[in-house]
Amino acid sequence: MQQLTTIDAANLYMETPTSYWHVATLVVFDGSGSDGATAARMKERYRERLPLLSPMRRKLVEVPFHLDYPYWADDPDLDLDEHIRRVTLRPPADDEQLAELVAELTARPLDRSRPLWRLYVIDGLPDHRIAHLTLIHHATADGVAFVRIQMNLLDHDADGGTDPIPEPDTEAAPSPARMLGHAITNLATQPFRQGRVAVKLLPSLPRLAGALQHASLREAPPTPFNQKIGPDRAVAFTSIPLDDMRVVKDTARVTINDVVLATSAGALRAYLRRIGSLPDEPLRAMIPVSVRTDDEAAVYGNHVSATITSLHTDVDDPIERLRLIADSMVVAKHAATAVPSDVLDDLEALVPPAIVESATRLVGHVRPFNVVVSNVPGPRSLLFASGAEMLHYYPFAPIVDGLGLNISLFSYAGQIEFGLNACRRLVPDVRDICTMLHDSFDELSNAACA
Repeated sequence: MQQLTTIDAANLYMETPTSYWHVATLVVFDGSGSDGATAARMKERYRERLPLLSPMRRKLVEVPFHLDYPYWADDPDLDLDEHIRRVTLRPPADDEQLAELVAELTARPLDRSRPLWRLYVIDGLPDHRIAHLTLIHHATADGVAFVRIQMNLLDHDADGGTDPIPEPDTEAAPSPARMLGHAITNLATQPFRQGRVAVKLLPSLPRLAGALQHASLREAPPTPFNQKIGPDRAVAFTSIPLDDMRVVKDTARVTINDVVLATSAGALRAYLRRIGSLPDEPLRAMIPVSVRTDDEAAVYGNHVSATITSLHTDVDDPIERLRLIADSMVVAKHAATAVPSDVLDDLEALVPPAIVESATRLVGHVRPFNVVVSNVPGPRSLLFASGAEMLHYYPFAPIVDGLGLNISLFSYAGQIEFGLNACRRLVPDVRDICTMLHDSFDELSNAACA
């Protein structure tokens, strides 16, 4: 039996009546030459590849009296018809209508009595395109794990050849008595585990202290999207060529992620200036950082840390803003890696469920950052679904009270794919921010070339 980690369980506790804690991807296929992306074919593909998709087969099992974190167990009643649904857009359909549908579907909760995922196959788009909107709960997978799940459903060539698929390893739900006994053992051995973690933490203390000296714990400046969110969503998506970003990266001698952050910073600065709400202090962003080791590459769940950095939106010059962001990221990465990932895992395991559940309620009452900018690397080559070429892969991450805007990115086949998820009440014009991303990058590119 597999138990949820502290961070996995925290993603369950984050949910509220206005914030459902699932991640989503909008994948667009060219369906003109193949029926591989249709709903019927996708049900066949899921059924065929379920042995490779353990997160799609398992559901939650709660511990009696909530004494410990829940467990995952295979669902013997898994019904793909309940998880894979077809939606047809009315003509004339376009990307704006698709975005409205994505916003509506992502605002719905997942059924906790079933495996925590859902696929909407959306047809009716022009040029024979077919879109797949996949939702999966953040307790099941982080961004990197979600990508791995989807790569197991796709092909690296149009022929769709795959290696033989093994039979799945199934796990029955643990009995209440077994879960209760495990919870009591955890409580009884906690003092010993606390001492072991303290010993492991000692070598990291000097580095951690140095990193904390540079870390800013002050509250981020207020913006219109840093308020209590409502239940309705607004989403937008766009793409920027990766080669164009590489030119700026090489010219300024920074990283692609620095260029992404500077592009996002310029767009947010322009948007807030237009609505008269740009604060004098710079905005601050939280950047999720994968802490997966090589041994954990094939493990699902959440293996992430986070770093907070300034976006320097108080700086007019785009190149100076880029270089300041690059400098800030060096410091932020130092802080994020101050404690080894295995020690972080041990520390998380010591936190009782009741404390984690209570702590998640504080989210929205504090504001250490204004926006989340998540960047997940993807494949450089084209992918297919039984011959249907994948054209785009737009990611969307959840929002929560106090953080009404999230910017997610995914690199695929020479493109940086942006997906913006926002509270409709706080950011009704989120599509304008997408346009401003292009304006911001053009300004940055022109300044770099000059």
